[in-house]
Amino acid sequence: MLDNCKILSNDYRIRWSLSVERDFIDIGLEAAIAIHNYMAFGWADQKASSEVMIGGDVAVAGFTEEGMPFVDDFYITKYSECTINKDGSALGVCPDTIYEGPDPVGLVNECLGPLDAADKEDQDLIIADANKPLVVTTGPAVHYPNPPNPSKVLYINKKEAPVLKVERGVPVRFSVQAGHDVALYITTDLIGGNARSRNKTETIYAGGPEAEGVLASPMELIWEPDRNTPDQVYYQSLYQKKMGWRVQVVDGGLSDMYNNSVLLDDQQVTFFWTLSKDSISIAARGEKKSGYIAIGFGTGMVSSYAYVGWVDDTGKGHVSSYWIDGRDASRVHPTNENLTNTRSYGHWGTKWSDEHLNEQNMHSETSHRPIRVLLMGGSAEAEQDLRPVLAVHGFMMFLSWGILLPGGILAARYLKHVKGDGWYQIHVSLQCSGLLILLLGLLFAVAELRGLYISSAHVKLGLAAIFLACVQPVNASMRPKKSAKGEEVSSKRHLWEYFHFIVGRSAIIVGIAALFSGMKHLGDRYGDENVHGYIWALILWFVIGTVIVMYLEYQEKQRGGAEYLEEAIGF
Repeated sequence: MLDNCKILSNDYRIRWSLSVERDFIDIGLEAAIAIHNYMAFGWADQKASSEVMIGGDVAVAGFTEEGMPFVDDFYITKYSECTINKDGSALGVCPDTIYEGPDPVGLVNECLGPLDAADKEDQDLIIADANKPLVVTTGPAVHYPNPPNPSKVLYINKKEAPVLKVERGVPVRFSVQAGHDVALYITTDLIGGNARSRNKTETIYAGGPEAEGVLASPMELIWEPDRNTPDQVYYQSLYQKKMGWRVQVVDGGLSDMYNNSVLLDDQQVTFFWTLSKDSISIAARGEKKSGYIAIGFGTGMVSSYAYVGWVDDTGKGHVSSYWIDGRDASRVHPTNENLTNTRSYGHWGTKWSDEHLNEQNMHSETSHRPIRVLLMGGSAEAEQDLRPVLAVHGFMMFLSWGILLPGGILAARYLKHVKGDGWYQIHVSLQCSGLLILLLGLLFAVAELRGLYISSAHVKLGLAAIFLACVQPVNASMRPKKSAKGEEVSSKRHLWEYFHFIVGRSAIIVGIAALFSGMKHLGDRYGDENVHGYIWALILWFVIGTVIVMYLEYQEKQRGGAEYLEEAIGF
C-alpha cells in the first residue's frame, strides 16, 4: 500500500511511499477521467517562476486502445512533439530512452477504480446504467470464466469478460471500441461467433456486423431488453468464438417495462399495458399485500373476462383467465378467451386456487366503479366514467337550444305587436344568454374530456350549430338602417333580413339535431337504459313547442297587416 496521498485537483491525486532502506520512491497516480485520456506527473524546478514543466522529468500513464494499462517516462525541453535534430540532439517532449536509457518506472495497481471507490480489479460483475455507456474493448485472456481460454477476449469498462447485469425496459448503451475485426452482438448462444451455422435456434437481440468501432471512432449500440428477453443471454463477437460472457436479465420496474399505465379507481391497483402488432401485454400491481390480484375487462364484474395472478403455498406464481357470469364461486369459469373489451376494474382477496373455487376465494374489496382505458389508442391515461360531466354538458346545451335561443326567435316573431321595443330587449337578452351558456357548455366538455375530438357525428353537428349561432351577433352588428315608415325597404335591408332569418333557423335545426345525436352517443357509449326515456322526453318537448308555434302563427295571421312580411323575419 502507498502511505501518502496528495490531492492535486478535484479529479486527480497522487499517492506515494518512501523506502529509505532501498533508496526508492513508489508513486501511484489516481484520476477520474475518460478511458481515452492519460495521467502525467513530473518533477519541476522549485526555483522556476514560469514554465515549470520545462526541464521536468514526467511519467505518463493511461490505457492503450486494447484496454491495457501503460506507463512511460518523458523529459520535457519544449512544449512540442519530440523532434531529433541532425546533430542527434532531441527537442520537445521526448522519451527518456533518447537521453540516458529508461528510468525504472512501472505500473502501480492501487487506484484503478473511481476516486470514491475501492480497488475494483477483481470485480467480475457490472451493473448497466442507462445514463453511462459500457465501454467495450479487447485484451488478453487472463481469467476468462469459460476455459479453455481464447487468446483475446472482450473487456467491458476495463474488466475482463465480466458478468453484465441489465434490467428489462432499461436501455443499455455500449460504446464499442474493440477494433474493426470485432463486432459486438447479444445472443442466446454461449460460444458466439455467428453461431447460426451450427445453432439454428440462436436468437440475436442486438448488434451485428455494424457494431464495430475503435477508440477514435467508437460505435454506439443501444439495446433495450424487454419482456421477451430470456433471463440469461450472452454478449459475444460476431466473428470470433468465446470472446464474451453472460448477461443477467432481471425485471426492472413495471413502469420501465410497459409503455402505458393507469391507477384504477380504488387507488390500490396500477394497471400497465403495451401494444404490439398483434397482441397486448398487460400487468397489474397491487399496493396491498394480498393472496391474489385480478383485473377484469367488461362493463362490470358480471359478464367480464378476468385475469387472476396469485402465488400458491409453495411460492410458485400463477396466472389464469376466467369468464365471470355471476357473483358467486360457481359462476367463475376458467377460459382461454382473448382480451377484447376495454373497461377494467381491480379487486383482491385472501386466496386463490386453480381447483374448485368456493366463497373463501371471493374478494372482499373491489373498485368502486369501472374505468374506461383506451387500450387500442395506447393512451397512458384512463378515461373515467364521464356520465356526470356529459349530463352537465347536455343540460347546458338543452337550456340553450331547447329554451333560450328558440325563445329569442319567438319573441322577435310574435311580440312585435306590443308597443315599444320590449320584444327587441327580450330577443337580445335571450339570444345573448343562450349563446353564452352554449359556449360555456362547449368549454366545460372540452376541459373535462381534455381535448376536442371531431370524429363523431354529434361533435360535428354541435360545432356546426355553434358556428351558425356565433354568426348571428356578427351579422346583427352589420344590420342596415331600417327604412322610415312609408318608405320602400332597401335591397340591402331585404338581403340582411333573409340572411338573418335563414342562419337563425338553420342554427336551431342543427342545434336540435345535435341534442338528439348527443343522447344517442351517450347511449352507445354507456348502454344506459334511461337514455331512451330521455330521448322520448326530448321529442315530447319539441312536439309541444311545435304546437305552440303553430298556434302563435295562426294568431299572427289573424292579426294580418301591411307589414306582415317584414315582421315575419327576425331572429
